[in-house]
Amino acid sequence: MKERRIFIRFCVLQAAYWSFFAAFPGYISAFALSQGVSTSLLGVILAANMLCALSGSLVWGRWVDKNGASRKFYLLGNGVALFLCLLLYFFGRSPLVLLITYSLFGFMTGPIPTTLDAWVITAFPQRSDAAARSRAFGTLGFAVVMLLMGQLIVRFGYGAMPAAALFFMAVNFIVAPFQPKGRAQAEIGESGTEIAPAQENPRQLLSSRRYVLMAAAGCFLPAWRFRR
Repeated sequence: MKERRIFIRFCVLQAAYWSFFAAFPGYISAFALSQGVSTSLLGVILAANMLCALSGSLVWGRWVDKNGASRKFYLLGNGVALFLCLLLYFFGRSPLVLLITYSLFGFMTGPIPTTLDAWVITAFPQRSDAAARSRAFGTLGFAVVMLLMGQLIVRFGYGAMPAAALFFMAVNFIVAPFQPKGRAQAEIGESGTEIAPAQENPRQLLSSRRYVLMAAAGCFLPAWRFRR
């Protein structure tokens, strides 16, 4: 029964995070255009966000693995993300503020989905489908909130974005502390000895030509799209 409650809370976290992502980042392009940002500059902003998300995944992912701090980073990342969203909404009329803030947003939020998935896998090592099943609620939440937010913005304006972001983040902050922490810094092997986690160098990942090409495409395709 305890395991079931933990899994249900992970489903709630997935739904809450992706609902937040739909409520604010999902409509950031429309918000920026409404503030007078040109489509070419918007493309640069989105590309910078993706590039920072890539670097954030390398930096924070390594930190989480080293310290076994999935829950700590999840709360930290979401807290900073919420602060940056409010900063974007109230001061996003400045293109420079929008560029810097949304880049920092990418740096903090890029690793959150994978951290959450890894957290689920760590909590249920015997259930290979746990992460996929919990992520399904995130997908459902994203789809529903994207649909609803469009209607809310039409009716109430872009003020619906920070309001919804606050609501879904509140759910995250209420539920996450009840979940088990991330895995310990060292895992216990079958022999009872401690096995230190692998210390992978990000340079090994960046040495892959395919990875670099995909990362570059992810970063710069948005800029090309909005320049058209």
